[in-house]
Amino acid sequence: MPTVDKTTHIGIQRSNCNTQLVTAEENIKKARRALDSLIASGLHGENGIDPSSSISTFRTYVMPILLYGLDVVMTNSKSLKMLQAFYKKMIKQILSLPISTADPAIYLLSGLLPINAEIDIKIITLLGNILCSDKSTVEWKIANRQLKIKSCKSNNPVEFLDTITTKETWEKSMVNKIKIYWHRKILDEKEHFNSLQYLSPIDSLGHCHPLASISASDPKIVQKLPPRVKISTGGYILQSQRAKYNYNAVDPTCQLCKNGEETLSHIPAYMCNFRCCKITHIRKNSDNG
Repeated sequence: MPTVDKTTHIGIQRSNCNTQLVTAEENIKKARRALDSLIASGLHGENGIDPSSSISTFRTYVMPILLYGLDVVMTNSKSLKMLQAFYKKMIKQILSLPISTADPAIYLLSGLLPINAEIDIKIITLLGNILCSDKSTVEWKIANRQLKIKSCKSNNPVEFLDTITTKETWEKSMVNKIKIYWHRKILDEKEHFNSLQYLSPIDSLGHCHPLASISASDPKIVQKLPPRVKISTGGYILQSQRAKYNYNAVDPTCQLCKNGEETLSHIPAYMCNFRCCKITHIRKNSDNG
């Protein structure tokens, strides 16, 4: 019999030294393969399908693979950091955002929860399934024993078991509490980034931001989404920024109107003037016709 350091059990990597790290590495490898298989369908960020559909596809086909088994194998700091890096990188690529984009921006735009919250939801859901099962099962007896021997200063563990009614009620209440907690935390972190001052907050997580959502599948409209998302998150490089941080001589003047420096306040002013001139030109041509 050969001696091995790790083996696979029901899709979870078991190792002698670090099961958490091995499982995280294997999940990332499988999730990357799943993303590669979805490239043909348009899941590749810019010039692909719209961000809302991309996020929905990512949540449906990639997230279950990435999070598989993490409710059983408790992640440590090293494996969690590896999962976070891959998770955030994929969301930024789907939204066509640079790697330097602040983390609160990707969660507000995509409507996704951080990987920590997703793992917590899986653990809480598993606990609810065990506690709502029949009391004669081995899983319920183990959970009952662990709760009874656990020191709890504020609440009685036995009373806690009696308050659990059904799986649906448990999952709905706990998931909502986790979402509310992380939504508030993300909004608090957003205030610390000056680059996100133009990004409007959303009421709750779970749906894409209006900036990343469209009602039509026109490729021309989809191509307009990355620039406005980059502008709202501070990732769009303006001509004035190129002139300020470039060693070479760069003209900060707007390349479209040639009337002033290209800044965030200049762009809407130029678009309003351009729209007025366009409407005037159309009316003049219609009158002459």
